Amino acid sequence: MVAFVWCYKIGDYLDDNVKRIIIKKHGRRAVSVLKYGLDYLSKFLFTGVNRLENNLFCFLSCT
Repeated sequence: MVAFVWCYKIGDYLDDNVKRIIIKKHGRRAVSVLKYGLDYLSKFLFTGVNRLENNLFCFLSCT
């Protein structure tokens, strides 16, 4: 449950502040908020690439 909340919180932050998720013609998002956060978190943990230039662990400790 904690991982779910972390991924959702990251995805929500990215959607609001960094890059919006594209809305397709049928009205649905191209990617869910959870998947958006999960992709970012997995990319960070496996490669160490941090596009936001902030401390991701500090960001996640707020939950």
